[in-house]
Amino acid sequence: MNVSLLALALTVTQPPPGVAPPVPFPPSPFLFVKVAGPAGSEVAYQPGTPAAFVTAGAVGLRPGYPHRLELSKLPEYKGVSYFPSIEVRGVLTMRPGFDPAKHPVPIVFTDGDLARVADGKLVTKIYALEDPDKAMPAPSDPKEPLEFLLDSEKEAIREARERGRPMLIVRLGERPFTAAELARENVPGTVFTLNMKTLPMPAAPPVFAFGLVTPFDPILGPKGCDTECLFDGGDTKTRLGVGAGGKLFGLDPSDTAMQFTTPRGSKVTPSNRVALCVPRFIAARIETGAVGQHGFTGPEAGHTIRPVAGLGTRETVAQSNNLEQVAGIKVNQRASGMETRQGPAGLDQWAGRLSGLANVQGTLVAAQLTEPEEISSVPSKQFMLSKSVDPPDADRIGQEVTFYLRFSNPTGETMTGVVISDSLTPRLDYVEGTAKSSRPATFTNATNVAGANLLKWVIDGKLLPGEFGVISFKAKIR
Repeated sequence: MNVSLLALALTVTQPPPGVAPPVPFPPSPFLFVKVAGPAGSEVAYQPGTPAAFVTAGAVGLRPGYPHRLELSKLPEYKGVSYFPSIEVRGVLTMRPGFDPAKHPVPIVFTDGDLARVADGKLVTKIYALEDPDKAMPAPSDPKEPLEFLLDSEKEAIREARERGRPMLIVRLGERPFTAAELARENVPGTVFTLNMKTLPMPAAPPVFAFGLVTPFDPILGPKGCDTECLFDGGDTKTRLGVGAGGKLFGLDPSDTAMQFTTPRGSKVTPSNRVALCVPRFIAARIETGAVGQHGFTGPEAGHTIRPVAGLGTRETVAQSNNLEQVAGIKVNQRASGMETRQGPAGLDQWAGRLSGLANVQGTLVAAQLTEPEEISSVPSKQFMLSKSVDPPDADRIGQEVTFYLRFSNPTGETMTGVVISDSLTPRLDYVEGTAKSSRPATFTNATNVAGANLLKWVIDGKLLPGEFGVISFKAKIR
């Protein structure tokens, strides 16, 4: 071993002086799930092994392995047990302050699922972590994911990738398994319960590939969540701007902006962004089964063959071609990309003042100092519009949070026509009647392009230099 190279590697990967080292993460991640069946049923993990146990709580499953469960004591199916399988294909991103055990994937086997299996169907569900930017503006239940029906497993996986990040595959309706088969399929050390003090080590390598997110960089530190958290505020996608007639452009879903007018013209400035780490899961459902059946019936009568007086010879056809015309072709094709070019909505002309005249060797030199009409960066303590949320550590779907918008005039000019606009992300639902303002204002609630709420406050009067105001409202996490 080259000692010099080892010393150099250890030196490079050390954090700079005065910087706290990265938070240690578990060496082996788990995806937590919470499996539930009809009322009165039981769910057993690792059945057929000495480590089998029954629980209705959250359980961590190691990615890259198949997990075979037993669903028994079904009220409508006395003495019948089903053995659903779970393939874990991904995990949640680790970050400081985020506990993945509080956000298990809700896997629910309903009476309708069992009825379809009793009819000979195989029910497959592809669970994905939904991207908040592509979320559906629909209320959800933390105990049951949003579910939609598709035609094939390939289409379901593609849809899950487009809407978020695939996490696991669940199948219900496979044949019964013997105790020996269950013991071979459930690998010891691949299940983690919350009462364990140490992480179990698997008894065999992973069976299939799985996707993981790099937990942290040795230099930059921990990697933040993106799909796990929903962000609100700031200026995303199309840049904010003011066009002709003072019309606001670029207010995308999740953007928050303050528009105002000074003697220098109409301006707009965004707020900061806030994050709520409350992941939401969706499921693509597929049902497969036999499309028909064939029946064979015995002969209904007997026939007697008599000798013939003569014998004729017939030649058989050497080759038979059967050409069948195609009844139809169905193709689902989507655009591979889209490019949009948008010109400027408005043009502001810079103004300046004459700063001096000079005559150098007979040539008249005029110097002009030009100042920008808009300041796009201000000190963090002088935000014209700042956004905060209470509680900042909200962690469940259905929880109500309070947003605060503090707007101020840190300039030396009087502001008029102050308008605060907050276009909510689809994962947030405004609670009616909770909008408040410390200054007289006209409040409206409309719908943005994503189907979520577009909140707007038109502040009455002027905002003098140094003055400020506070707006608050409540929203429910979907």
